[in-house]
Amino acid sequence: MRIGKYPRQNSLVPVADAPQFRGMNSTSLLPALIPLLLPRLPFLLVCLAGVVVGLTQLHAHRKPAALVLIGSALLGLSFATSLATTVVSFQRAQSGGSPAELGALFGVLGVVQGLLSAAGYGFLIGAAFVGRNPPPLKSS
Repeated sequence: MRIGKYPRQNSLVPVADAPQFRGMNSTSLLPALIPLLLPRLPFLLVCLAGVVVGLTQLHAHRKPAALVLIGSALLGLSFATSLATTVVSFQRAQSGGSPAELGALFGVLGVVQGLLSAAGYGFLIGAAFVGRNPPPLKSS
């Protein structure tokens, strides 16, 4: 069944499969990715800052700094997975991969990204509370 004038155009095909992205090679892919990367740049900068702070504080506050370092690195990997999903969508649109294959790949990448994000945030939450002394008990 054909919906549009393009053979594979339907509601299940990603935006990257749009006709304006067809025929792009890897060098012309970068200009198309820049508008998608710019909104994500602050998140990447925060991840990098977390890694730097974790490394610089590692000697003074070993456990919290290690947890911040691990959490920030995992969130950076989550960012990389998100970026990989975007790049794969463009490349698969160019190569003409099937929607089922693309959906399965996005499903796997989505699960990986979700697990990395959850673990990263978990380590950051742990860093906020590790090594703290409990508050003193109030006597009545």
